[in-house]
Amino acid sequence: MAKAFSDNFYSFNSQYQHINHNISHECKQIENASKKLAKHYFKLSVELDALQRLVLQRTEIPQFSNLYQRMSDLVHINGELALHQGFMINDSLNSHFKYQREQGRISFQEAYLLVEGAQFKFEKAQRVLDAEKVKLFKKQNYEAWQIQDPAIIKEVYKVRNNFNEAKMFMLPEKT
Repeated sequence: MAKAFSDNFYSFNSQYQHINHNISHECKQIENASKKLAKHYFKLSVELDALQRLVLQRTEIPQFSNLYQRMSDLVHINGELALHQGFMINDSLNSHFKYQREQGRISFQEAYLLVEGAQFKFEKAQRVLDAEKVKLFKKQNYEAWQIQDPAIIKEVYKVRNNFNEAKMFMLPEKT
């Protein structure tokens, strides 16, 4: 898993940042669109208020006037709701992803450097161990190989002239 992360880090981080940027952009677009929608609701509410006043003045039928006033209030509330929803999406979701964008870049970079450092230490230790095994192989001193299990001595004898196969049996505690 760490190797996959390490090998694909730059591609992953680039895609992560790109998607994060797109999310931020869409959150802002939603807030802007909700402001435009709310503006239309508010204009409609103003027109319904004008209709309410006209009906009350010209017809003196309070039921119709009250109906248009309630419609205006309902449309105005929908405008407030649209405005608030757009703000909430941009404020909460975009803020979260802004934090992720800023912290993610740093955190992923730190994780990548830790993985790379561990990989370097592992490869260095592996080279030292392999060098030690080469020396042991050249000496052909099987006791120095530190083989603990007497059952595998026959296997060691079979591969004693092939380093690539023999190194698997050498220094089992270190390997």
